[in-house]
Amino acid sequence: MGAAAGAVARGAVCGQSTGDRVGSELRPPLASPPPPAPARPPAVAAGFRRFWAPQGRFSIDYPSDWARLETPRSDVKLLVTRGEAASVLVRTIALRYPVGRSDLENVEALTDRIVASGQQVRLLAEARRIELGGLPGYFYFYSFRDPKTRRRGTHSHYFLFQGSTLITIVLQALPERRFERFAPDFDRIAASFRARR
Repeated sequence: MGAAAGAVARGAVCGQSTGDRVGSELRPPLASPPPPAPARPPAVAAGFRRFWAPQGRFSIDYPSDWARLETPRSDVKLLVTRGEAASVLVRTIALRYPVGRSDLENVEALTDRIVASGQQVRLLAEARRIELGGLPGYFYFYSFRDPKTRRRGTHSHYFLFQGSTLITIVLQALPERRFERFAPDFDRIAASFRARR
């Protein structure tokens, strides 16, 4: 696994998430929240490939020219990289209890703690409550120090709650100056996420 993929895997363990749009921190915010996800996902955009989670619990699209990597970790459902420059990691974690919209306030300390556990984390925007693909959650956008390469990178990190399952999506750019280049791809990846409720 390359440096980017390894850092992404570590970032997922640390836990980070995003909700509005990945690149939105560097652009004007959206005027209104995104519409609720349709029952059936739209067609896959040209140049993208769709990943379906086991039992069809959710789907997410990623650029078809990115490399999908295998991982022995059963909690990592998808790991896709563009060399060492960018990557997407989707992970699921079983919770002891279901979390819905009305419970988000009670889990914010958990998501804060997961993000803060990364190396030299610096928030680049205030964490916020979001809804993505029909699921409630939190979005964090921050920089971190990759322990292997010692370079700083960025994570757009989504924490999404699907009953008693936590889904994390980590979109990574390494080094951080590459974020702007990959922000449009990150936005399309995040916007493609759809979950079965």
